Amino acid sequence: MKLKLIKIIGTSGIVALILAGLVLLLTPSLLYLRSGLIIFGFFSLIAALVLNFKGVRSFLLKKSTRSTSFSFIIVLFVISLLVALNYIAYRYSFRFDFSEGEIHTLSEQSEKIIKRIRSEVMVYGFLKEENRADFEALMKIYQAGNPLIKYRFVDVGSEIDLTKKYDVTYGTVVVETDGKNLRIEERFSESTLTNALLKLQLRMEKKIAFLVGHGERSIHDNDTGGISQFNSTLIGQGYNITEINLVVAKSIPDDIELLIITAPRDTFLEKENRIITAFIAGNGSVIYLQDPQKDLKTPSFIAELGIRILNGTIIDPDAAPFSGGAEIPLVGRYGDHGVTSGLKKESLRTLYPVATALKEDRKIEGLKLTPLAYTSPRSWLESEVAEKVKYDERSDLKGPLIVGLISESQSGKVIVFGDSDFASNQFFLLGANKNLLVNAARYATNEGELISILPKEMRFHQILLSNSQIQLIRFFAGIFIPFSITLCGIRVWWRRRRL
Repeated sequence: MKLKLIKIIGTSGIVALILAGLVLLLTPSLLYLRSGLIIFGFFSLIAALVLNFKGVRSFLLKKSTRSTSFSFIIVLFVISLLVALNYIAYRYSFRFDFSEGEIHTLSEQSEKIIKRIRSEVMVYGFLKEENRADFEALMKIYQAGNPLIKYRFVDVGSEIDLTKKYDVTYGTVVVETDGKNLRIEERFSESTLTNALLKLQLRMEKKIAFLVGHGERSIHDNDTGGISQFNSTLIGQGYNITEINLVVAKSIPDDIELLIITAPRDTFLEKENRIITAFIAGNGSVIYLQDPQKDLKTPSFIAELGIRILNGTIIDPDAAPFSGGAEIPLVGRYGDHGVTSGLKKESLRTLYPVATALKEDRKIEGLKLTPLAYTSPRSWLESEVAEKVKYDERSDLKGPLIVGLISESQSGKVIVFGDSDFASNQFFLLGANKNLLVNAARYATNEGELISILPKEMRFHQILLSNSQIQLIRFFAGIFIPFSITLCGIRVWWRRRRL
């Protein structure tokens, strides 16, 4: 009778604990019921063990019990380990990105921007169902970086009120914060979302002026020689863009932080030099891009900084197999500076079609000159470009040559490049040209903390081979390998024939 009672008490305890687990899974709000079942089950099992202590003791002393107990402990340990690993995986997210260029990992720039967000950001994806997975996957990465970033996938067909509120159709993403919103109508990606966050959350809009009046490249020109892509990229980064003609203007307005000059063909008037010099002295910054010209004279506002733009064209034989010609230097050597630190770290290359070289002419107290980019040691500055060029130590300047240089003082910053083609629509998206120019603009507008590699985009890569490399591949693929296979076949046939 006593043994039967003990079995009933023990079974009741086990059932109570099982029911407590079910209540936890199905109705977590029933706290009191769950607690009562746990308490009842726990004390029932204790009571059953105490009442049948002799039976339990003899059972535990059996050899078979000890063997089973050891196995049970091992199983319990493995289960506990798996539970612990699952808990860690749930609490702490670990991701590994093995794609080329790590395109599924946020860039350093994006990570910096989302960490600076201090108020809630809501991202509405008015997208088709087929784009839902990509939208949510990217938003989860952003949300992991900052919980203030929320997102919601919106079905345009069913959520008509929300669709009318933002006046959108399929394919649009709306980013909203602090009562302001911005629509992303191009392809939704890390690049477009980061740019939207930058414009809405992190920046009082800064103003950049492009100089006109000297035959400079135009921000309105969509052809290969224009710089409309450079302009639209700066707008996407949150800048307010304007143009200024210093022949007409008496000064550069105070709200302009950066003046960009792209390949002027005409000489600056003395008045213009004075205006730009005063702008730099008043904490303004300048980015100056100059192409090679015959009898080129360095503008006085550049020369006053100890920088000289040399006459000639850079020839780089090492770049020819990869860039398409020796007159298009492919640069992978950078100075130690914030503008190029990201490029140097990632081993990215920039190319400068038909460029000239710069020189640190003299040191000026209070000014710091830092080279940004160098050509290869085998390059040279060709003084007279002909159909066939050859280095002449009497008239040519041996490399490595400086193609980018920055002058910094307590007042302003001036960044000079011996080329403007790399900013043109034809070359802007090649290599890391876009990264370098945007980083230069950020640094010049005192936003050095945002400088890094721009958000990553999936892109197609083209392999550029020299003629000798192509001939070598043709020889091995078309002659050597087929001939070797045929020779081996003949040898095997001959040996078998003799058997």
